[in-house]
Amino acid sequence: MAHQHDSEHPHKHTHHHHGDECDHEHGHEHHHHGDECDHEHGHEHAEHSHIDPAQMRVRRIAARLVVAMALLLTASWFIAPETAHYATLIFLGIVMEAAPWILAAAVLTLGMEAVLRDDWLPRIARRTGWFGLPLVALASPFIPTCECGVVVVLRGLLRKGLPLPHAIVFLLVAPILNPLVLLSTWVAFANWEMALWRGGLGFVVAVLVGTIFWRMNPATALVRGNDCGGHQHHHAGGWGGRAERVLGDVFDTFLFFLFGVGLATALRVAIPASSLDGIAGDPAIAPMITMALAFVSSLCSEADAFIAAGMHGFALSALLAFLVFGPMCDIKLLLMLRTVLTPMAIAKIMGTTAVLVYLGSLITGIWI
Repeated sequence: MAHQHDSEHPHKHTHHHHGDECDHEHGHEHHHHGDECDHEHGHEHAEHSHIDPAQMRVRRIAARLVVAMALLLTASWFIAPETAHYATLIFLGIVMEAAPWILAAAVLTLGMEAVLRDDWLPRIARRTGWFGLPLVALASPFIPTCECGVVVVLRGLLRKGLPLPHAIVFLLVAPILNPLVLLSTWVAFANWEMALWRGGLGFVVAVLVGTIFWRMNPATALVRGNDCGGHQHHHAGGWGGRAERVLGDVFDTFLFFLFGVGLATALRVAIPASSLDGIAGDPAIAPMITMALAFVSSLCSEADAFIAAGMHGFALSALLAFLVFGPMCDIKLLLMLRTVLTPMAIAKIMGTTAVLVYLGSLITGIWI
């Protein structure tokens, strides 16, 4: 009996051990499968519902600015109806002029995101080094956009991995080397000379600015969500996902665009151009004046040449400063850039751009 008991005991022990092992394995598999499902579900949920807090903060700021502007415009109709009517005409004129180009930029960006592979732009940039900066400038006419829509295209290029210095060059030069912009300049001035000077100075300034900020740190210069292709794994989803991202870009950009147009309208009403006639002939001050006018006017680069051609009394070098600086930096563009760049980065890039355009206009004034 004892022998029988001993022989049975190992069997029972083995059976019990086997049962624990099975339970342990089953429990481990079930727990692992549950974790995996929870992780996948959480990852999927994060991809579809997560909104970058920094981007939301920028969006809320823009929305509040637009609401405040609308309230002020409404109040002005009760205080000074004639001035409010004039301001409304200016505001609607700029919006109607620029809005189609913002939408066109959205369509262009959507197609670009579908065609360009995520590794193409970073790989080309690595292979070309500094020479990639002038190459970006020369390639910009093949992505035709004006400053009204360049920010939407810029965000798409950054998502595809275009390095920050190259993106700065594109931002500054694309609205100038747009074939329609150069064509309108030729038509407005009735010769190719001003169009060539405009394109040439724009090209040089853009490449110089890109070179100066060659080592600018994207981590401190870019608003989160515009990180040079660093989070491409969050941007899956086919055409639906691409369209959602581009429409988000358009929405953010358009909020700042509306406020920028409102601010430009207020300044144009408050400062008549006729008050500047007395200093239009000064070769050193006139370029500053025309650059300030370009900044405040916030004209589309495809129409500003016709305004410049009618600015009698200014030297051609001052008009060149107007035509180059306006597409690179105006009020609405500055505010739209807040969706991409930090305020410090915007101040550095645009401050440098202003200095180079001014110096360039003085130098070219020797030959024009």
